Amino acid sequence: MEGRSFRGESSLRVAGQWSDPGTTATSVYSELTRSAPIIISDNDPQISRLFEHILRRRGLTTLAVSDPTEVTRLCLNRSISLVISDLMKPRMNGLDVLHTLRSHRLTAHIPFMLVTATASIEHRERFQNLGGDCLMFKPIDVQQFGSAALSLLERVAVRLTA
Repeated sequence: MEGRSFRGESSLRVAGQWSDPGTTATSVYSELTRSAPIIISDNDPQISRLFEHILRRRGLTTLAVSDPTEVTRLCLNRSISLVISDLMKPRMNGLDVLHTLRSHRLTAHIPFMLVTATASIEHRERFQNLGGDCLMFKPIDVQQFGSAALSLLERVAVRLTA
């Protein structure tokens, strides 16, 4: 579907480049994620470790959770700054997780990044309609992934200081 942009796919780009907040901003996000970690939910442990590695190198605190129902439980019971989920998961896919989070007033505000190897037009439209924040495709570019996560954390920091 050429020419149609989806929330998150184009909103993180600035003049064709991904924005990457500087070191000062990164330290602010490090503080933020210490009290409200980033949840990474992928049923492939290697992918989860890769995502954790990318974000931890930026000083961010992560929490790997393979069970999608556990993602919802954690988000309802503690502060979470960002959820990063794979689309294709057993029992409950990433869009179902997003739907569940957006349905609860306590979790509706949490930024949500969906990472997938493939996404149909229907998946993309459902992601947009549910209020997903960033859609990324595998194989991921390490720089783009890290920058997208920082951009989403920036929204959280702005909301907390407003």
